[in-house]
Amino acid sequence: MRVPDGGNDDLDVQTGEMTIAAWVYIRTNGDHFIAGKEFGDDSYSLKVRGQALYFELINGGNVDYINTGNDLTYNEWHHVAGVKANGKIKVFVDGGEKSSTDFTTTLVANDTDFTIGGPVYTTSPQPDTNGLIDDVRLYSRGLDETELTAIYNDPGFARQHSRVFRTNLQCQPPIDPLVRLKVNYPNPVAAGRQTSLEIRLKDPAPAGGTDVSLTYSDAAVVSGPASVNIPEGNSQLWLDVDTSLGSAFRSGDVIATVGAENARATVSVAPAAPDVAVANLNVPPTVSVNQNFTASWTVTNNGQAPTNSYRQDTFYLSTDNVLFNDPNDRVVGRFYDNNGVLAPGQSENASFNAVNIPATYIPADGTYYLFILVGDAGTVQERNGNYGDNFISLPITVQRNLPDLVAQNVSGPATVEPGATYTVSWDVKNAGSAAITTGSSHYVYFSYDDVVGNADDVALTGRRLGAIGIGETQSFSQQFVIPTIPVKPSSDGLLYVKVDVDNEIYEDAPGGPAETNNVTPTPFRFEYRVPDLQVASVSAPVEVESDTPFDLSWTTKNFGNKTAGAVNERIYFSTDNIVNGNDVEIGSFPLLQPLDPDQLVDRIQSVTIPTNSVPSTGNYYVYVKTDADGTVDEGANENNNITFAPFRVRRLLRPDLQVTNITAPAAAFFDQTIQVQWTVSNNGSGPTNAANWQDTLYIGLNQSLNGATPLVTQSNVSF
Repeated sequence: MRVPDGGNDDLDVQTGEMTIAAWVYIRTNGDHFIAGKEFGDDSYSLKVRGQALYFELINGGNVDYINTGNDLTYNEWHHVAGVKANGKIKVFVDGGEKSSTDFTTTLVANDTDFTIGGPVYTTSPQPDTNGLIDDVRLYSRGLDETELTAIYNDPGFARQHSRVFRTNLQCQPPIDPLVRLKVNYPNPVAAGRQTSLEIRLKDPAPAGGTDVSLTYSDAAVVSGPASVNIPEGNSQLWLDVDTSLGSAFRSGDVIATVGAENARATVSVAPAAPDVAVANLNVPPTVSVNQNFTASWTVTNNGQAPTNSYRQDTFYLSTDNVLFNDPNDRVVGRFYDNNGVLAPGQSENASFNAVNIPATYIPADGTYYLFILVGDAGTVQERNGNYGDNFISLPITVQRNLPDLVAQNVSGPATVEPGATYTVSWDVKNAGSAAITTGSSHYVYFSYDDVVGNADDVALTGRRLGAIGIGETQSFSQQFVIPTIPVKPSSDGLLYVKVDVDNEIYEDAPGGPAETNNVTPTPFRFEYRVPDLQVASVSAPVEVESDTPFDLSWTTKNFGNKTAGAVNERIYFSTDNIVNGNDVEIGSFPLLQPLDPDQLVDRIQSVTIPTNSVPSTGNYYVYVKTDADGTVDEGANENNNITFAPFRVRRLLRPDLQVTNITAPAAAFFDQTIQVQWTVSNNGSGPTNAANWQDTLYIGLNQSLNGATPLVTQSNVSF
């Protein structure tokens, strides 16, 4: 039975929440189509396979479904339902939920007719229903278990459908008539084409066979033989009937008569439609995965109407020569033809150079089957019965010719210490059987232990690898320094190279040999060795005087386990024993001698404390800082390079000489000798600290010495 779509969305309940339900009476094992709109994407249907109920939805070429176990009994009525609601799809039998799964895909409306008892498309065998269907219901909401249980327990339907009800009333299954007739394949049929009818007798034909008379309600629409004979011992016979051309939907009845009993079937005739058929498929006998290859084929319109101007032909790869019997039948190419209309009887040759079989589809080298399905995705509006010639296949040998990136010749130091510069070199080779035309990244890692990929691994460098041919090798090198901080214990470690770190190159299935050989390590010994320079002791005089040189001695020692190179050492005067910006540097002295572990050196240098840095006579500090410029990387030992020593500093008392009481003539002439007298006074807090000094007499135009001329210099004696 067919309910035309009619161009509206009344039957497109799949666009939201929905329920499809029916009473079914299944007689035999097989595929039984109950009801639905099933043809291409955005389809839905309710089916019975064997004794299990299936609720199927199709989108993007994928079939999502949920099914029960063997919950249906042959030759008994059952109420079945499929529900899509709240992000799930569910199946119910006799009011009870049997199974559910998540489903969040959005479906849109389609123009497929709603059918009961068989789909609009044709497969072989046709999934018609061998049994009875009643009370098909379609809801644009999801019914819950309470509502479906109520439908199942409706007394009228329960008694009608031969289910044991509360009163234990049991109706008998329907009795088979003497003769039955049904339109088998296809129905509706495109105008101008044949469809198949099935005549079934209650009992096998006796000797001489059984004659069946055939009459037609409108021979201008449907016509065929006037009678047929079912041979002895047979109870079934198939015959073809013809339909006339037309551009509208029509129908005609066929009446089969055996004795006094009649059986009637209605043949629905749809408007004439195209019928594309494919032939002459040609592909290379052997191809490699991930490589484009060319296919050619011929498409012919065997129908009675022209095609549209657009057609999609799809290539599928299958492990056998049956299409769509396995979820592993995969799309490997789509060809789009926008070249125009194919008139009835017209053919065209097509080719496509981008058929590509992904390596993930091929678990092993071997023979597979390449199908082409022309007019796919509903791009050619054929009618029932016109689809059997839409696809053909050829066996094809598929080889897993894949690249295989490996790191080789990884070379590095035998021993690594922090703070030192080393070089690691390595090669990357394509050891596979296919070239690489795209790029990939690889990294060099330093591991403090002999475990690859744990938390202590450090990436030293990352490199980009370009195209690389079969057997080709590219070489790399990199200098590196392992930091001295944080402190790491000495250990046996690894330098390793990991190729294709981002899985940009398909080399093998996950866990395959070519995917598990991407890491190449080389061992080394990590020794945590760093110098530790310290000022072991500082010796200063008990008391010194500012502006007066004094000797300071100290000892510098390497307490670490690695030789320290040349450094600068500085001496500072501090008013307290805290290192800060107020401290005054009073000496800087290079230590050019390397110090081996546990080696020390005694040093003595003369330094002077400026008087201006001493607030007053009192107790102060002097400290020595080794490796003052941070030349030596000591790791965690950088904060022990300073040692203080206390001492007393006398602030030097300074003189303050001033000139007073200058007397001179009021006027003088050139070349005249005059007498000038002045007085020098020491107004400071300390005596003069030199044996004598010089006084110089100047003459000038003003009281500034700028531009003044010296006249005479005289020596004075300290007092």
